Amino acid sequence: MPLLSSARRTSARRSLCALNAASSSLSSVDVGSEQIAASAVDLLIERIAEKDVRRAPRTVKPDFRIVRRESTGFPGLGR
Repeated sequence: MPLLSSARRTSARRSLCALNAASSSLSSVDVGSEQIAASAVDLLIERIAEKDVRRAPRTVKPDFRIVRRESTGFPGLGR
């Protein structure tokens, strides 16, 4: 006779998987916050300096990068 019933083994496995997922570091996206802030300040200073000049709207696209951690199969990264 097994020590745990099938339902309890399944529950224990789920708990263990949840614990592993919670302790793993998750991959994320670095949206370039510093670059966004620097661009915003530069554009604001430019606008203040040229307050009487009307300019067309501009689009600024900051760089982004994927920060790989354990959740994408890179063990040991991010810790």
